[in-house]
Amino acid sequence: MTTAPYILLDDQLAGALRLYEAPLDIITVYDAQALNAALTKLQEYHQQGYYLAGYAAYELGYILEPRLRKKLPDNFKAPLLQFGVFRNYSGG
Repeated sequence: MTTAPYILLDDQLAGALRLYEAPLDIITVYDAQALNAALTKLQEYHQQGYYLAGYAAYELGYILEPRLRKKLPDNFKAPLLQFGVFRNYSGG
């Protein structure tokens, strides 16, 4: 059993599991000020051929739509976006 960060994705259409382990980097965003830098970094990793796996919280929509930014709850402390950067995955 792995205790390091990992992501297991179940591709129902392909009937396959993908296990992403041992991330090279983990990119996490907690506020609007960090979003652009994080997206740029993710794009750079993608262009270099790395695999990205993670999630964007529903509440990220408050940041992406300027009219909604004030509606993001002040007490929201979870990551708005978190992605791991991986060399490869196992499974398939």
